[in-house]
Amino acid sequence: MKSVFDRSAEKYDEWYESERGRRIDEIETNLIMSLLKPRKGERILDVGCGTGNYSIKLAKLGCVVVGIDPSKDMINRALEKSMKLHLKDVSFKLGKAEELPFPDEDFDAVVSVTAIEFFDEVEKAVSEMFRVLKSGGRLVIGTINRESPWGKLYMEKGKNGHPIYSHARFLSMDELRRMCENVEEVGGCLKIPPDSPVEEFNERFDRLSKFPPGFIAMKCVKLHA
Repeated sequence: MKSVFDRSAEKYDEWYESERGRRIDEIETNLIMSLLKPRKGERILDVGCGTGNYSIKLAKLGCVVVGIDPSKDMINRALEKSMKLHLKDVSFKLGKAEELPFPDEDFDAVVSVTAIEFFDEVEKAVSEMFRVLKSGGRLVIGTINRESPWGKLYMEKGKNGHPIYSHARFLSMDELRRMCENVEEVGGCLKIPPDSPVEEFNERFDRLSKFPPGFIAMKCVKLHA
């Protein structure tokens, strides 16, 4: 199973370790967690987990987490990071969002962050995430907003042959809404333009900014059968 993210795992984490990356990740994480509202002991699936950014955060909160990603290099990096932190309730599997290797109604919640733009078959992947979700469970999806300065920046990079963004298909909030049924809540953040000074990447500046949100997220609930 090959992925556009193979052999880029180490470089991928360098972004999170930078001051700008750390601040952006904090803003996005606050939005995702406010929608997901994870509870200790819940079984949560992280689809397109990459190097385990959200999987590890959720495991630290006491959740039982499974991360899945099509990139072997990303999975190996996630395993390495979780082992260094001695986290017991997090595991990682190699696999695709369109063919999740789990039984029906296996998870209390499913989360997928900045991954849907790289799925081969988005509608099939969303259907699979709902399938493995328990009745009454939450699905939270976060992605870059194509109708924002951030989306325009990444799409331009993709047009110019960027090794990662050239494979992405970014969505608008309306497109994201149409992907799922039973949308309960939506949100947006990262209204700060990409070329802003690093010190402006904080919650205060983000709330005051008038630009369209660069990062959007949606919470859906699976209705009881």
